[in-house]
Amino acid sequence: MLEQSAVAAEMAISLYVGQETGRLEGLAASSSLDSGNWTSFRIEARRLIDRHPHWLNIIVTDDSRQVFNERLGPEQPLPPVRDLDSVRTVFESGRPAVGNLAPGANGTLGAAFRVPVFRNGLVRYTLVAPAAPTLFSRVLREQKLPAGWTALVVDANGIVAGHSSDAETTVGKPIGTPLADPLPGAGTMTGTVSMPDGTDYRIAVAAAIAPGWRVAVMAPALLVGAPARFGEYAVWGAVASGAVLAVVLIGALLSAATSRRTLDNLSRLHARAVAGDAALARSEAQFRTLAESMPALLFVTNSAGENIYTNPRFQEYCGLRAEDLLGTGWHAVVHPEDRDRAACLWDRAVRSGTIYEAEYRFRRSDGAWRWFLGRAIPQRNDDGNIERWVGTGTDIQAMREAEERLHLLMREVDHRAKNALAVVQSILYLSRADDPATFAEAVEGRINAMARVHSLLSASRWSGVMLGELITRELAAFSTRRRVDIQGPAVALRPEAAQAVALVLHELATNAAKYGALAADGGRLAVTWSLGEDPRELTLVWREEGGPALVEPPKGRGFGMVMIEQVVGRQLNGRLDFDWRSIGLCCTMAYPEDCFTVGGVVGAPAEPAPEDANSLPSPGGRSILVVEDEAITALAAVQTLEEAGFTVIGPAARVGEAIDLLRTSLPDAAMLDINLFGSPAYPIAEALKGRGIPFLFCTGYQDLNHVDGIMEDVPVLSKPVAAGKLVRELTKLIADNAASQVGQPAHGADARQT
Repeated sequence: MLEQSAVAAEMAISLYVGQETGRLEGLAASSSLDSGNWTSFRIEARRLIDRHPHWLNIIVTDDSRQVFNERLGPEQPLPPVRDLDSVRTVFESGRPAVGNLAPGANGTLGAAFRVPVFRNGLVRYTLVAPAAPTLFSRVLREQKLPAGWTALVVDANGIVAGHSSDAETTVGKPIGTPLADPLPGAGTMTGTVSMPDGTDYRIAVAAAIAPGWRVAVMAPALLVGAPARFGEYAVWGAVASGAVLAVVLIGALLSAATSRRTLDNLSRLHARAVAGDAALARSEAQFRTLAESMPALLFVTNSAGENIYTNPRFQEYCGLRAEDLLGTGWHAVVHPEDRDRAACLWDRAVRSGTIYEAEYRFRRSDGAWRWFLGRAIPQRNDDGNIERWVGTGTDIQAMREAEERLHLLMREVDHRAKNALAVVQSILYLSRADDPATFAEAVEGRINAMARVHSLLSASRWSGVMLGELITRELAAFSTRRRVDIQGPAVALRPEAAQAVALVLHELATNAAKYGALAADGGRLAVTWSLGEDPRELTLVWREEGGPALVEPPKGRGFGMVMIEQVVGRQLNGRLDFDWRSIGLCCTMAYPEDCFTVGGVVGAPAEPAPEDANSLPSPGGRSILVVEDEAITALAAVQTLEEAGFTVIGPAARVGEAIDLLRTSLPDAAMLDINLFGSPAYPIAEALKGRGIPFLFCTGYQDLNHVDGIMEDVPVLSKPVAAGKLVRELTKLIADNAASQVGQPAHGADARQT
């Protein structure tokens, strides 16, 4: 009975923690957290505190600082975060956690419940609510232990966090052995301890709500029978009473994080409940009554692994009768793609007698498929033979969706980072200067412009960049605000356009600082933007006055001018006009609607060794279709290919533009970026396949999704790509294609396409 009481007390503590963290998770879903509206969030938090006055809500960010504290007013300074390790654990694991006892702001001891706040698949905040140890003590007192018995809960530091009978003098005090010793796994153990007065106490210890925490129940040895050596696993005594069994079954309703331990305890009680005599028969009736009223999916099988019982919740979820699920009937509600694997794992567990655990899609009564974690453990008799299996099904659909969102997000981050590196590589390749110092200055300025816009994008979680903020930051490196007038409505650049516009602004600002309005003391610059009669177009005007007199427009077209023309006209599909006035430059740019929004902003595989270039035919006379939406990257690719002797078709920045080029030209090969301003390049790839033209993908994505069988053999180059590698791979692609058409060995001197 002592062990059952320890398990019951532990499950009661777990249930209490589950309820409190559940309330926090409800608060974590508040829309006020999305907008950072702390006033609104404070109202919601206090409504919860009114119902649970022991709560004190705090939010901390992933850099371990507070951004909100319900106890403090909006203007009061926020204190540093306590127990940083527990906070970081929540950010890293994405799971709720319970912190050890620690002194609070008022000096009193308390534990802390912490839950993650997910947004877009990532943990954005950690929501924290301290809980006084008196609450743990209250839960233990409610267990109604027999006279002379004591229950206590101890945190991972060996500090008493709750006591059923003497909380005033014991809570906050360290506990010695044996409770300070680690438990073997997540089980329960019993032993005997001697008190200073010579009285022997029997003690049962159970693993508790968090790593290192434990719950213990103690009673005088004379009241509970003969002692056993401490540290041995206990043999279960009398069957738990209905009240204790109810606590254990209620514990099965906790989150998936505690379902494994709950299943172990439930399984033990069920084994006792079906043992055979009259008293145990009454316990079996209690088990069935409670199991059939619980909302969790529960099943029991015979020793051969064939279903002999499912609870009503199981039947209701599947929309099937109990008899339909007997034997192997459960196979019918497992997704066809998962059925063989789940059945194979089940058969293996039954044959080996090991714990069964598998993830599979389960069909709901309305036909929807949801991911479940199925888990079952064997029940053995005194001879060690398996008599039955007890199992549960836990809905993990939300967890799987969060993991998928995180996977997609990481792929997108990988893509954007590699595209940024490709632009940097192109800047280095295309920048020209007469001396190294000037070259270094030009490259550094362009890369810094990229860094600034990436900082803004990161701050907005890649939702966009406010145009006014981007202009202000770019010009801050060249002038004071007294010489610059910046005006325009609230317009945000989309992430796809922000970097390109930032580079354009940088080139204009650099030119103004060297030759224009910002090069003279009396010069002034006005940058304005507006939405005209057509709200689908954004007009940006750069107007300089008071700089050195301009006698005639510049005769040459340097890299800066070429880049502006390519970015505005080709990459962003906009319009550009330069008016070289005597008083200063006036540049007008018009950007289409897919570049902006109105309002605010809410390990690679090893590459094969390079092939000997001498074994490849000369690229002279061969034509390459270049499809790339990054203007700088496209310029670098064109220059690389032309210097190698290729003729370039394009470059094309969008899917339709590339398809139009293929209607009038037949290149010898093509290089394709995967993502063209938000659209996949697969229609171009299919058109090339249909015409028998070889091609390769040149992309920032680490791996390609939705590539069917006809695309699996297409070479993929990961950005940034060295010039020599690009030339070599395209030359090899053309030679291989020619050889396959005439039946000759690849790369031979005559293997040229005709």
